[in-house]
Amino acid sequence: MTVVFVFEEVEHFLPSPHASAASLDISVSSITGMVKHHLGLLENQHIPFFLLGVTNHPERLNATDLSRRFADKVHIKLPDGNQRVNLWRSALSEYNHDVDPAGWQSLSVASEGYAVAEMRSVAAEVN
Repeated sequence: MTVVFVFEEVEHFLPSPHASAASLDISVSSITGMVKHHLGLLENQHIPFFLLGVTNHPERLNATDLSRRFADKVHIKLPDGNQRVNLWRSALSEYNHDVDPAGWQSLSVASEGYAVAEMRSVAAEVN
């Protein structure tokens, strides 16, 4: 058995490049301490585990701190203009719409910088 931990918005658990240790929220410090404790228990029992940290804001992470804590880093680029058009079309396919190509392009431009999850969240609000 391998235990998998997934930390979404991992930037909340790691200090930013300009933050001091004293500036970490008490609840975050408490959670971090609890996670370290449980990881230690797994290591002592020789139970393999996989730790996955996910963020939509890699610029908020300290690269040095990140290198020490995570062995591998995978950067998934944000969708480009054509990919956003296709994502919007797919996400809104069940919605009764009559959008011309210029409309899809306008929506793509307006959503520049959005991650796929953010686009799906917006589409779910429309549907």
